[in-house]
Amino acid sequence: MELTGKLVLPSEFKLVEDDTIELTLLSETAGTKGAHPKVNYSDLTFASKEVLPGNYKVTLSITPYPGKPESEKRRPIFEKFNKANDMKSTKITFEVTRDAKQSVTFDFVKGVAIKN
Repeated sequence: MELTGKLVLPSEFKLVEDDTIELTLLSETAGTKGAHPKVNYSDLTFASKEVLPGNYKVTLSITPYPGKPESEKRRPIFEKFNKANDMKSTKITFEVTRDAKQSVTFDFVKGVAIKN
């Protein structure tokens, strides 16, 4: 299955090219592995051709690049967000169907997945 989509983040987040954005789809369906779609930092879109049909919990972690001077100032903002969206705390779930192509918006402000 091909899954594409977009992330919605809090408006105060200012990402830079070297930040690490780790989107993870954790499988909740027996026999189905998770996926790690690559996220484009500039427009927050993602794509993966490795997602199988099933139910998933959606996690997101953002880490400022440690080599930048402003990284330490930005880190606390992301740490709180990361904790709220880790595998224990995330509220976002999503079902991938058998459709060949699917698109979804993962809204981390509202805590929901919206099928496009």
